[in-house]
Amino acid sequence: MEVDPDGVVRMADIHDNSIGRFAKEILRRPKASKFVRENPGHACPASWEPGTESLKIDLDLVGKI
Repeated sequence: MEVDPDGVVRMADIHDNSIGRFAKEILRRPKASKFVRENPGHACPASWEPGTESLKIDLDLVGKI
């Protein structure tokens, strides 16, 4: 579970041990959460990594992502 500094749950995973996990993705998500908190109006697409392009939240994105 990931909780932001305001106490808002931003991400949670529920699974049992029979489901594999991808450690790189688990480590990526807190970085993405930190980025969007520090950059209002932006979102991180799947597989976003620090230093790569984020998405500017805009109605023009509707139906395109």
